[in-house]
Amino acid sequence: MKPEGGLPAGADNPLDKTSKPILAPMLQAALKYGASGWDIFPCGPDKAPLTAHGLKDAAHTSSQITAWWKKWPDAMIGCNCERSGLAVIDLDVKNNINGLESWTALGIDCMECAWITETPSGGSHLIFTGDIPSTTGKLGPGIDTRGRGGYIILPPSRSEAGEYKQFGGWSTRTPEPGPIHPQLVELLKARKPSNTTQDEPPKLPRLVKEGAVEGQRNASIFKLASRYRSLNLDLTEARCLIQEAASQCTPPLPPDEAETCLQSAWAQPPGMSGTPTPDGPAPMPEPQIERLPSGHRFHFGEDVTLTVSRIHSHSDGRTSAELTFLLAGKIIHVCSLNLLSSGTVRSLSKTLQEKDAGHNWSSMLDQIIPIILEKEREGEPVVTFSAAEPITAPVDLVYPLLPEGAPTTIFADPGCGKSYLAAVLGLAVAGGWSNNPLSMPVTHQANTLYLDWEASESAARWRFHRINKGTGLPLDHRMKYRHCCLPLADDIGPLAEIVHREKIGLLIVDSLAPASGLDMLEAQVAVRFYTALRQLGTTTLVIAHCAKSAEGNRRTIFGSTFFTALSRSVWEMRRLQDEGSDTIKLGLFHRKCNDGRLERPIGLELAFSGDSVAIRRTNEPKVTEFTQSTQGPSLADQIMAYLAEDGPATVAGIAASLGATTDTVRTTLHRLVKAEKVIQSNDAPSRWSIVQ
Repeated sequence: MKPEGGLPAGADNPLDKTSKPILAPMLQAALKYGASGWDIFPCGPDKAPLTAHGLKDAAHTSSQITAWWKKWPDAMIGCNCERSGLAVIDLDVKNNINGLESWTALGIDCMECAWITETPSGGSHLIFTGDIPSTTGKLGPGIDTRGRGGYIILPPSRSEAGEYKQFGGWSTRTPEPGPIHPQLVELLKARKPSNTTQDEPPKLPRLVKEGAVEGQRNASIFKLASRYRSLNLDLTEARCLIQEAASQCTPPLPPDEAETCLQSAWAQPPGMSGTPTPDGPAPMPEPQIERLPSGHRFHFGEDVTLTVSRIHSHSDGRTSAELTFLLAGKIIHVCSLNLLSSGTVRSLSKTLQEKDAGHNWSSMLDQIIPIILEKEREGEPVVTFSAAEPITAPVDLVYPLLPEGAPTTIFADPGCGKSYLAAVLGLAVAGGWSNNPLSMPVTHQANTLYLDWEASESAARWRFHRINKGTGLPLDHRMKYRHCCLPLADDIGPLAEIVHREKIGLLIVDSLAPASGLDMLEAQVAVRFYTALRQLGTTTLVIAHCAKSAEGNRRTIFGSTFFTALSRSVWEMRRLQDEGSDTIKLGLFHRKCNDGRLERPIGLELAFSGDSVAIRRTNEPKVTEFTQSTQGPSLADQIMAYLAEDGPATVAGIAASLGATTDTVRTTLHRLVKAEKVIQSNDAPSRWSIVQ
């Protein structure tokens, strides 16, 4: 009951005019009701509670209300009538029944005491203070009451049918309803209901009251909902009972799943819920369920298959999914469905029945929607670790670059040959090619998928042709290729299907920037990318670019530091190439490893010749060979310019003038000697000069 004297003891006043933050409209309205001492709770657009125990969770404190509406900012506002001390007359205008006319016929003049709201169906809620039972039709056709065990939706909530409005327009003033008329209380005690055979809601069956166990919860709740539908019980009244039954299950069935069972039962005419019509098709058999990387596949007998993907929970309480229906192997319907909306479920059932009248599509949806929701909330299974358990050490798919089952990132400046290296690795894995020119052992063959966001298909084919010709790759080595446009996280459904169907063991992402999308400096972009990648469950090689500001030895992956943190192994690749040369010298340097020591640097060489590209392993490189900045002229060009301007100079003098190390300068000078661009004097100390 509502306490007298305004705010309940201990309640904070969220409407204090000294508050400065501008609140979201639904939160502001919810706080207004809480300030009146009304116990409220969030509901979805179908009026189903969003909290674990429904109207039992109702509260009036600003802290709890704020927490709920921050989680579900668009949620409708449900009000526990009994705990708020409210007595509500619900006047329905639908199904050829006019509750307003029935109310007028009662002849009780008490409207001036009511706080009145308008419902989307054209009816009204007359809100008083008081203590009454929740009934259906007891005061007359189209007149229900909400009190003990009942709840209503308050303005300015918006449901699937429309908006709940305050009579006379929305006001931020605290509602102050008057007491319910005594004559109405007496009528509720005396009258028999006009459109139901029961004075009070039916009691819970023993099975559900004692609690259904996991695995039987959805079936038990659906049967109970079907019973209430057969009794023509009011939907709101049935919802209260169903949520009560769901909370008694072990573990408690989530409110949205209980609501789905209720809506499935209410999709059928009264008295026929859960059973086929005498002349209609038989119910669908129990499906066989196949877990997919991005959803589930249901097999009903030999001819009907349903694939459910892109399951997503929204901030307003909706849960949507993409459904693909196949009949005899052919797609007959594809749609996006709000799994918690009875209206859209009924519409879908009707559409399917029009396309194929030989199957009971309604019973199919009744079965699969609760299963989808329950399985989606199961998440990954909990496993037990034991010290006594024999463990096999992790292996590398390609040693030492690609740890199996984990993401590896190779980053470098543009033009370093990253895509060529990735293609050679992919082809080596696809063919189980251990005797490859990289001299990197391949543990086992695995199907490979190359995801390309940078090149066209024709350019990629040319690249693979050149590699095949230059490396002598066996002709039976093949890998899958896909030209990509959408960010990986937005394309995860189709990609998961491909990975699952083709049994992909190695995924190559070329390259990270377009595959991530949005602003790569944001941590959330990196988290979203790797969360999507984790769903695919494969060994992954990610090709990335170097941060633009990176110079010398301090180089990083372009974007948020989380791109480095969430990759299990990170390699930096650097290049050296003399002007006019067709050969690129590459150095791979291990920058991060989560599960062991950093590996020694790896030297590679790419040789371009017409329509072929050869790659081979070289001696271990030194990082000092690759320290020149990628911004501006190369060190070789700087040395040539320096000698042309200042004449012969020693290694130490060149290094000091150009800000480079003596080792780097000496290595670069020897390359210039081989290119016949500089000569070394026989003096001591030696001086270097340009060849004339």
